[in-house]
Amino acid sequence: MPGALQAVLFDLDGTLVDSLGDITDGVNHVLAAAGHPIHDATTVATMVGDGAAKLVERAAPPSADVPALLAALKVYYGAHAVDRTRPFAGVLPLLDGCKAAGMQLAVLSNKPEPMVHTVVDALFAPSTFAVSAGQRADRPKKPDPTYALEIAERLGVPPAACAFVGDSPVDVQTAHAAGMLAVAVTWGFRSRAQLEPDRPAHVVDTVEALRGVLLG
Repeated sequence: MPGALQAVLFDLDGTLVDSLGDITDGVNHVLAAAGHPIHDATTVATMVGDGAAKLVERAAPPSADVPALLAALKVYYGAHAVDRTRPFAGVLPLLDGCKAAGMQLAVLSNKPEPMVHTVVDALFAPSTFAVSAGQRADRPKKPDPTYALEIAERLGVPPAACAFVGDSPVDVQTAHAAGMLAVAVTWGFRSRAQLEPDRPAHVVDTVEALRGVLLG
């Protein structure tokens, strides 16, 4: 299968970029400003993966005004999305290798789409990704396969010739639902034990191992 790959769709946070510090800072900033308790990064990591609204809902106490906190988070995070966020070591050479092999690359995240563009535009060369997509009101979130399939169509690549790489069960489920090769990475927000029950085709612990799956 890897030899037949023509495109790779990547999750963003926890897969391509180490963003936990900035996400934690953003959540804690809006919580503290509203007088709510804050969380350590390990706790915030367990809340990530289903979009910003769900993140705020999980982080906030039951009495909180979640819509107000979400609006504040979007403003704050938009200005601080790459204070500490960086690509994981080895990711940039991996992407270069995939492109040199003729693969098309895309990002599909459950992070709101403007935030995806902020991070991708700041940290990756303009020609790296053919599509950079995130959560938007007119598209269902992962694990619904709608947006992944739309991206494959835009790339002109059949789903069976695409890999979907991510760090969460949501990503694995998206890959399966879209008929793409499901590849899970363990350096993000979820452990191997949390990833394996959804039966990804590959679970990799290093970027070099991911290179082996995608490039052979």
